[in-house]
Amino acid sequence: MQLQKCLKKYHNDLPSKDVRLITQKILGIPSDEWAFSQEKMLNEGEQKILEGFLQRRQAGEPVARLFEEWEFWGLSFHISKDTLVPRPDTETLIEAVLKRYRQHPPRTILDLGTGSGCILISLLSEFPDSFGIGVDLSKDAVVTARKNAIHNNVFRRCEFIQSDWSDAIQGTFDLIVSNPPYIESDLIESLAPEVRNHDPILALDGGEDGLESIEILLKKIKSSFSETGTAYFEIGHDQADRVMKLIEDFGFSTNEIHKDLAGHRRVIEFTCGDKNKKNESQA
Repeated sequence: MQLQKCLKKYHNDLPSKDVRLITQKILGIPSDEWAFSQEKMLNEGEQKILEGFLQRRQAGEPVARLFEEWEFWGLSFHISKDTLVPRPDTETLIEAVLKRYRQHPPRTILDLGTGSGCILISLLSEFPDSFGIGVDLSKDAVVTARKNAIHNNVFRRCEFIQSDWSDAIQGTFDLIVSNPPYIESDLIESLAPEVRNHDPILALDGGEDGLESIEILLKKIKSSFSETGTAYFEIGHDQADRVMKLIEDFGFSTNEIHKDLAGHRRVIEFTCGDKNKKNESQA
């Protein structure tokens, strides 16, 4: 069967970009050859495999889950059942960190709820002299993050630990980052099927008000800050004011709130107020 004829059956049900990504991946068609590939004749085996993947996508399985990998910050990441698919919104956190640390990189980084390791590994790719620790409650996520560190050539400068947030962590860090669960429990069912049915609920559900995990983190991490440490948390698009209040209640100081490409207040940057006051008094 001709490729063009095969794909025509799915164009009404699937986004064209998804059809193209799946086809290129299965048939090994380079991007610059896509326009000239439509006349390609498929053998029976190629057609069966291609249609199998297209039908899985038609049933709601995300492209990233089909191939168990996705791109983030220009790097390739393996994903597994216990890790989120990396999203463009999360790149706002990387940009925010670079804004502050580009000229003076952090020596040590702590990533809480690391998942695939995409945040920590992306930061280590930008800061070649930094060392990081990624923590996740899921053993599967820890194994996946380690594979990604090896794949992206930063494995000598990081470690991944299974822990309930920072419970197993000792020492202090110049930079603390996290993309914690922040979706309200009642809203999980309203998420897109690609997210609701395929991303791990543990990494999505932020409790009744969406702030449960953030509040737990704020209780735990004060002792993990170095004297000049800064933290960056990804938050829900409508949570900035409430998270700022929590930050103040726990004795931290908000530095800045960073917007994503859609203009939503997506990443909150804060410091340990007590330590900063100490530094200011010594200046």
